Amino acid sequence: SRVSAWAWMTRDVARTAVSLWSDAVRRTPPSRVGPVAAVLAFSAWLAGDGALAWCAVDRSRASDRDDSLASLVADLLDAAASPTSWDTVRGEGPGLVGPAA
Repeated sequence: SRVSAWAWMTRDVARTAVSLWSDAVRRTPPSRVGPVAAVLAFSAWLAGDGALAWCAVDRSRASDRDDSLASLVADLLDAAASPTSWDTVRGEGPGLVGPAA
């Protein structure tokens, strides 16, 4: 599922994920690109590439206006949330052990 593609992603693999999901967006038909572009948006944000993340959010919303992951990434970008915050959400920040439940 799509959740499996992004929920366990780390900053260590984000740049590689950007490459993979960029290719997937290029190969996906426009009518179905929304969810794929949303994962690219998340990967780009996590890799620290806000410009690409916004482009991917826009691409996702052009196909699926209500995509929840694209909305999440847009909120993160609007808030100028640091990708390091993802470590805490995942339960890997200072003083935390293992993935968050």
